[in-house]
Amino acid sequence: MLTPKETGGRGGVYAVPIAHAALCENGFSSSGAVAANATVALGWKPTAVDTAHPLCDPTHHYLLTVCKAGTTVTVWRQDVELGSYTITAATYAGLLSEALTAFAGTVKGYVSRLVVVEEALDFTAFYQPSGAVAGLWVPRSLGGLAPQALLDFTDAADLGADRSGNGNHWTLPGAVQSVDTPTNNYATLNPLASTTGEAALSGGNLVIGGAGSGAPWGCGISTIGLDQPFYFEVTLGNLSAQNYAIAGILVDPVSMSSVTYPGDSADGWGIQSLNGNLYLYHAGGSSNLGAWGDAYAWDVFGLAVDPATGNAWVRKNDSAWFGGGDPVAGTSPTFSANSGMTFAAVAMLDSVGTSTVDFGQNGYACTPPEGFLPLCDASRPEPAILDPSAHYHVSTFVARAYTGTTRADPSGATVFGNLVSAGGNAAAFDGIKVQNAGTDAAYGPGETTGIIGLDLGVGNEAVWQGAVCTSTANAGFWGQNNPAGMWLEMCGTNDDPTGDPEWTLLGVSLTFNDKSGYLGQKAIQAPHSTPYRAYCVRIRSAGDAGLGPAIGEVEFCTGVPETRVDVGFDAENEDWLLVLKGLGAQPWYWVNTVCGLDRYIDPALADGEVVLSQPVTVSGNSITIPEEMMVYGWTYSVTVIRAGADTGFDIATYTGDGTALQKVDHGLGRVPFMFAAFGRSGISDKSTYWEICGADKRIDLAYATGQTTGVWGNASPTPTQFAVGGGYADSNAAGRNYVAFLFGRTEFIEELHYTGNGSVDGPFCPTAGVVERIEFLRARNQAYGWNNLDVLRNPYNPMDRTLHPHDDTAEAVADALVMASAGFKPLTGANAFNANGEEYLGLGLVRQSKYRNAF
Repeated sequence: MLTPKETGGRGGVYAVPIAHAALCENGFSSSGAVAANATVALGWKPTAVDTAHPLCDPTHHYLLTVCKAGTTVTVWRQDVELGSYTITAATYAGLLSEALTAFAGTVKGYVSRLVVVEEALDFTAFYQPSGAVAGLWVPRSLGGLAPQALLDFTDAADLGADRSGNGNHWTLPGAVQSVDTPTNNYATLNPLASTTGEAALSGGNLVIGGAGSGAPWGCGISTIGLDQPFYFEVTLGNLSAQNYAIAGILVDPVSMSSVTYPGDSADGWGIQSLNGNLYLYHAGGSSNLGAWGDAYAWDVFGLAVDPATGNAWVRKNDSAWFGGGDPVAGTSPTFSANSGMTFAAVAMLDSVGTSTVDFGQNGYACTPPEGFLPLCDASRPEPAILDPSAHYHVSTFVARAYTGTTRADPSGATVFGNLVSAGGNAAAFDGIKVQNAGTDAAYGPGETTGIIGLDLGVGNEAVWQGAVCTSTANAGFWGQNNPAGMWLEMCGTNDDPTGDPEWTLLGVSLTFNDKSGYLGQKAIQAPHSTPYRAYCVRIRSAGDAGLGPAIGEVEFCTGVPETRVDVGFDAENEDWLLVLKGLGAQPWYWVNTVCGLDRYIDPALADGEVVLSQPVTVSGNSITIPEEMMVYGWTYSVTVIRAGADTGFDIATYTGDGTALQKVDHGLGRVPFMFAAFGRSGISDKSTYWEICGADKRIDLAYATGQTTGVWGNASPTPTQFAVGGGYADSNAAGRNYVAFLFGRTEFIEELHYTGNGSVDGPFCPTAGVVERIEFLRARNQAYGWNNLDVLRNPYNPMDRTLHPHDDTAEAVADALVMASAGFKPLTGANAFNANGEEYLGLGLVRQSKYRNAF
């Protein structure tokens, strides 16, 4: 039986650690019929991927819940509902197979803690947020649940054994025990990282074979990389020739899709056994490192790698390290690579034979050197900060009127929604239609101009509409086929009316017999001196003995209330940038504390600052966005980034001097890889600097064009200064004021970089952690425009909702990317994301890398 290795970790992150899994690549079966209501919950990491389905992330484990209520099956990935379908399966194993096929296109994968309960339950019965790590979901104790079956895979000889005591065993043909679980998450070879030759992966993505007779090299690359010492092994199979395998590493790879073997590019190094010698491949060339004897089938290549120094040591079987090196002492490495995030890689040629990789999940054939850890998430050092909200905030919200509560006395009538669209400014609140329009007081049947209207229904389905004029605060009803004797009551207050408001009876019995107009209008004296005013209105029936029960009641407000965004830091005493964009056609709002909260810049336009009539306000950690920046009923995407060296973001202001070169101080504390300079007045473009493009190039944020001649004085930034020059209006016109936003590499801000291949099977772009928002992504050279995506607007794969920072258009919907817990890849050959041979660059806001779920 495999024993999980102790590799470190914070206590309390995983309430219920999961020790074992079963690699199931041949399906599963069970006996007995499925109950009318039942739930299956399990951890699952796919080994085959189909990017047309939501569950296509092989870099980590999903926490899945499959709930059957009657004939309807609903599936959750962590807390995200993926959808529902009608069951056809007869057994629990069939139920699981049907769900995986529907949402993953495969049943192959690593299965951990499989629970069957004969109740219809949602994900909260089996999983919970980790109290220690923001955004992480973890298995919870089963508590008082009574499982019909429980598979924990602790017995390697009987992986289908039911531990519930009910004897409901499963059959898992060909399954193999593993310690690759949601708690540890070991690396495998990544099926999303497509390579020339398309190497054949099997055995839980730990076995690699060539792509076919006469085919070129096919390369497998690890799903995760590390920046601390690690060790892995490659066991040679019965190859056609000993030189048909190359093992090695990639360091901060630009594009995995173009890798044919480790060592064919400047970011790769690979070793190969040939004619009794050890060869090193790098940047497309090779060198003979010296004799080490022939390699035979079942020989084991061991590689110890120190990403901090770039040094790597190689041995064959349990012999001495090549050249007398000592990885523990750090002496005489076999080769020296670059330092940085390092991935393991193995390439195979032709189709005969295979090689097997062990990243630590199979216990290793040889003893690893002390201090060199398995390639898994549990090996990562403990993050200094587990909650990125202390540095950045991303969210979406809907700008809408105050919803309050809606009540009805069931014995009197039923309130229901008459959801008729009115003027595009409408939204349903608990069965009540709220309409908000202009100030025209000339009421007519069904008009919404100048009113806030209410559609209420009673038992006989007659409809009334009550109205409050936003200028004079009149109220009234209209309708037809109405019972006589209805009363209107109204309460007006500047306070939250969700408590017990003091109701005011506004009139005598109101009788309606037709739709000729508003009858029995009643007025309430209420000043409109504030932009947000809350009201309560209710209709009551009239009985013989006085007023009867309330038929319907609704609370609402005039106008759009200000929206509050709560961040994870002291926004009142820190500097920050807020980026707001409606998903409809509306401006981008960049508001920052350094320039003032009463103004914004739209980077999609060539204009300078625009002054707001109502400023953004802040109190403690709450940022309040005024109604001037919003449209009622629209959904908004918002980013708030705190300035500071630990975040990797700074805001600097300066005045242009018109010279060929001006140096401007910044407080980033590191060399920025990207910054943007905006003129605060007059007409100027919105230029951006990217380190990868060089100091003589810029890319304009206000246009779709690619890189052009720079405006940075041809001087690269330093950890304390950046350069502008040439007297350009974009960056250094004499006497003009500018603001610059600077970004540096940290655990929260990551530079994105890959080379397109023009295919629907795009290149894989690795990242250190889960990317919550891709703030910028674009082609370096061509006029393909800017892109903005996030996991809130795209809660599961494929990601298909994109905003464009270079214009104010509405959100576009088309398949764009597949997101994984350790990177992403384009799903299209479209120029915006994946033109063949084009370099793409971007900036992502990421969570820490140690604790993750599959996306």
